[in-house]
Amino acid sequence: MFHRLALAFAALCLSVLPVVAQDDATVSRWLGVAFARLPTPDRIAVQDELSLAGLFTTAIDGHEGEDTDTALLYSVDFIADNSLGHVVIPMAGPEDAEAYVQALGRREHSDWLYGEGEEGE
Repeated sequence: MFHRLALAFAALCLSVLPVVAQDDATVSRWLGVAFARLPTPDRIAVQDELSLAGLFTTAIDGHEGEDTDTALLYSVDFIADNSLGHVVIPMAGPEDAEAYVQALGRREHSDWLYGEGEEGE
């Protein structure tokens, strides 16, 4: 009986996970929309940050596109990996994407994108 309850509970937990976790395509779309809403100077700053980190290798022109969206998506995991999990960027909804992209434009994640200081602390 206990095993059946445990299995039922595990199945219930697993069935909820896809609702909570966001797929890359959805997060990429949120990031792209957030990027497109920024003023051009901020979009250029974001692309510059991503370029300095080696995540963006095309022209820094402030234009939204697949390369920018891909670099933004990868940067979220890159920061978590580079900070050894100390900095985890939430991506539960469009508002998180908006906050993250705005922070990139203000260069608030430079330390974790291209190693300017606080790693290992």
